[in-house]
Amino acid sequence: MNDTLDTTAEVGPPPDVDVRALAGPTTDRPEPAPSGRRALLLRVAIAALVGAVAGGGLWWHETVTADPGLEFYGGFNVYRDPAATDMTGIDSKRNLLGTESDVAFVPGGRFYATIGLYNGGHHDVRIEAEPTGRYYYWALDHMSVAHDPEGGFAGFDRRYQPFRPFTLHHGETRDVRLEFRIADCDPNALESGGTSSLDGLPLRYRTFGITRNARAPFRDAVLALEALGECRNPITD
Repeated sequence: MNDTLDTTAEVGPPPDVDVRALAGPTTDRPEPAPSGRRALLLRVAIAALVGAVAGGGLWWHETVTADPGLEFYGGFNVYRDPAATDMTGIDSKRNLLGTESDVAFVPGGRFYATIGLYNGGHHDVRIEAEPTGRYYYWALDHMSVAHDPEGGFAGFDRRYQPFRPFTLHHGETRDVRLEFRIADCDPNALESGGTSSLDGLPLRYRTFGITRNARAPFRDAVLALEALGECRNPITD
């Protein structure tokens, strides 16, 4: 009899092992979707940001394109010479437009008109260029600006300096002098009683980094040259 024990046992296949579990937790799992409350708050924040940007852009556009509130006012003082001593042939009268300053026609002559430039708008503006104009019988050549020295008045003629760009603050007035040239027309060919009038000037100004043009009216004032009819040498350029 064979007393040897058979220790050999039938071995089955090895159990399945999850290799990912043995490697430890993974770090590339997708983030859970935000809850309904988080999603709502995110949408509200985005909408508020978009609204703020749009509102700021609208405010900026309306501010830049709005009427700057520039006007000439205070009435004209008109002279034949820059020293303000000759008022020959200059008269003032009231009409529906305000005070009209009439200048008698002198062929090839000049005259000067002083007035205040006022900023009645809501923001400071920088006046970038002097206005000029050609009106057939006359022309605006220059606009000089008043500069009072410290400690006193410099005298009428020396007070007005050649134009340079300047800032006109909200509510501020700066005195200016307009220099006009008269065409070389034959006075005998002109019609009596007729006038060529002016009630405002274009100004180029800058605000919020944007340069624009606007017409600055003469408040309650008109400037007129006594000229109407044929002129062989008009000012057109």
